[in-house]
Amino acid sequence: MILTIDRLSFTYPGSGKKALKEISFSVAKGEYIAVLGANGSGKSTLLRCIAGLLAPDGMDSESDGGKKRIKTNTENKPFTVPSAVVFQSPDDQLIAETVELDAAFGPENTAVPYDEMHSRVDKALSFFLPGIDKSEEIKNLSSGQKQHLALAGAYTLYPEILLLDEPSSMLSEKARLSMLDFLDKTKDEGKTILHITHDIDEAERAERIIILNDGILVFDGGKADFLKLQENTLAEWGLFYPENNREAHGCFFAEDGNKKSGPVIQCNGISAGPLRDVSFEVSEGDITAVTGESGSGKSLLLQIIAGLKEPEKGKVTTAESRTTSLAVQEPETGLFEEFTADDVAFGLENAGFTGEELKAKVKEAMDKAGLPFNRFADRKTFSLSGGEKRKAAIAGILAVDSDIILLDEPFSALDIRSRGEMRELIRNLARQGKTVIFTANRKEEYEFAGKVINLSVEEKEKKETEGQAAEGNAPQTERRGLFKGMPPVMKFLFCAAGIATSLIVSSWKFLLILEAFFFSISLEAGYSTRKLLSAVLKILPWLIIICAIQYFIFKGFEEAAVFVIRFSCLLTLLSVFIFVTPPTEISCGAEDFLKPLELLRIPTRHLSFLTSLIFRFIPSLYTEADKITTARKIRMRGLQKTNTGKRKNKIKETAALIVPLIIRTLTKAEKLSTAAAARYYSAGKHTRYPRWKTEKKHILFLIFVIAFSAILIYGSCIWK
Repeated sequence: MILTIDRLSFTYPGSGKKALKEISFSVAKGEYIAVLGANGSGKSTLLRCIAGLLAPDGMDSESDGGKKRIKTNTENKPFTVPSAVVFQSPDDQLIAETVELDAAFGPENTAVPYDEMHSRVDKALSFFLPGIDKSEEIKNLSSGQKQHLALAGAYTLYPEILLLDEPSSMLSEKARLSMLDFLDKTKDEGKTILHITHDIDEAERAERIIILNDGILVFDGGKADFLKLQENTLAEWGLFYPENNREAHGCFFAEDGNKKSGPVIQCNGISAGPLRDVSFEVSEGDITAVTGESGSGKSLLLQIIAGLKEPEKGKVTTAESRTTSLAVQEPETGLFEEFTADDVAFGLENAGFTGEELKAKVKEAMDKAGLPFNRFADRKTFSLSGGEKRKAAIAGILAVDSDIILLDEPFSALDIRSRGEMRELIRNLARQGKTVIFTANRKEEYEFAGKVINLSVEEKEKKETEGQAAEGNAPQTERRGLFKGMPPVMKFLFCAAGIATSLIVSSWKFLLILEAFFFSISLEAGYSTRKLLSAVLKILPWLIIICAIQYFIFKGFEEAAVFVIRFSCLLTLLSVFIFVTPPTEISCGAEDFLKPLELLRIPTRHLSFLTSLIFRFIPSLYTEADKITTARKIRMRGLQKTNTGKRKNKIKETAALIVPLIIRTLTKAEKLSTAAAARYYSAGKHTRYPRWKTEKKHILFLIFVIAFSAILIYGSCIWK
């Protein structure tokens, strides 16, 4: 047996309930096992325990009754790991900035030799991402391509067991089938696969099926035994939903009595990003589905209808006095309160509801969304499973009782029972006269809708050929000149010399010379002058205030001028450094730069990796703040303009961002830490995928920078 699990239990800190209860089973080499179960049944917890990302109850001791809880038997092959994980969302797993660097991250951490590492990366990318350039930046990939890259990253580790945590839940049908085909090929290579899924058709590809229910292993058998299970038993485990109503397997329209004359929403010639001339209209009580491949503009269309974004061309007209709510695709981005009930209550509180009336409406919304108030009211939002987070986000928009309800991928990450309940919820909303528009990937998710809008792949491809700049995903300007191919440690030395000179020089005249030098370097490196000016303009008000304080304190122009020019020098230098040094190079350069500290037993790899993460992480905070702000917008949560609501002032709104941003930041940091641990990052022995060649021009440039800096420092001391 390659894996043995004996009486495994796990309890999350602060929870009085076990997430896993006495789980025992074994896995043989080459087996393909599917793990089924309802949302919250313990599937992901089991996978994380197997991967070593969570420590099971009692694992702080060496043994339990003489037996380890989890035992992995490897064949002691060199540079082979026990397991590799592919998470539900690839954005929670991808570390580096380009395709090849990310695929190589795991082998680097496990000290795979240089030649073998390159061979593994080439094989994995040709297997999972054929036709994609190895140097392609990850931000330019579609969701499906990112998931394939996550698979490639796991594959390059050569794991004994490949652990998959609902990897297809956010993929289009085409991308999902492609991923499943890759899994079949992986199985044919003799790999062992443990695949967590909510889909019966995916489970039936496996030779063996395991089912968890409320943390207990309730079934372990082959496909033939699984197919013999009764529907009532499957329903009890969340794997079957009986749909006996007349709309279950066909198009649904609201009762004629629920409809009013005229359309509620009219989209006329909408063009934006990948959307091209999209026109349609929907009436009160209609159920409309929007489908299409990843990147075809499904989410963007809903945001335009919700009023969160403006189309480049065309117009959206909404019937007068109709309110709109949107549940976003990534549910965690729409949750910004610490506790679930508080998040659901956000819209109602802003509309003036309080006390028992508020509690009753929150309870009703949570119960409708399949998130029982009595069980989940006091649960922290970040502790919810993926499916539970989606239900919480939907409960938040149900609570405000909008006329138009927009749902972005409402079926994603839901178990079979929850999907059936979601379909019934959408039907009930339509019966009440609500207009519902939702996006979906698979036919079984949208076949009950009265109208289906298909955004074709061709539209997406057309957009890509016309240029990606409108979406902000254009590839970076190619780094050129002296910095191209320069070893990262030399870039660090250049930056360190520049920083030291900027801080030591005290004459504004010599600082102006230094700024002119840095500016010429930015032009030579191909850095956009517009970006540099934009960075200055963002902080200009604060710069003016500090400059004024300097002027009044020192009673003179020179001190204020020195401060402004010194700040400009540092801003230009750091902007150029970040532009010419991608995060991976920052990590490698920092490690080489700090190498002498290893003599003091300081973990320089941790420091260097942390440095690169900071440069990745800071821009993401702006994105997170923007997501929270968007989630708070009136149309996002369907707030009506009522006299009872109290308008928050700007200071209070800004303060209200602090707590959710801190929570989101900590959550993101935890995911990044988990991703690094899952890919065997450590401070121990490791190798590097990229290599750089020191050229004569690099040495001469560095000598010139050091000499030039020395002259400026000396000159500023002599000629003050």
